[in-house]
Amino acid sequence: MKSVLVDSDIVIEVLRRRDIDVIARWEKLANTDLAILYSPVTAAEIWHGARPSEHETIQTLFEGLLCVPVDAAVGPSAATAAPDAASSDAANRQACIRFRGVHDTDG
Repeated sequence: MKSVLVDSDIVIEVLRRRDIDVIARWEKLANTDLAILYSPVTAAEIWHGARPSEHETIQTLFEGLLCVPVDAAVGPSAATAAPDAASSDAANRQACIRFRGVHDTDG
């Protein structure tokens, strides 16, 4: 099964529901055969910043995704995927670019 791994920046944007482009792409992704994956690190980051009033929404979102383990092989693989992500802002941009690229299946 093909899959896409989303990081905390994408999950935060989906939970905030402020960026209609991200939401539209998320909904498009949800209607594909791709499994949407997240890591335990993403879950920790999301739960760390969560307000009690957000817990139910976060839990519901994660229930629809698959959590994948992170091991030593993930680091080099991620670094190769985003070699320009030297700063936090650059990392955020790279994550959003990868997310958006996954959804663009219209040609």
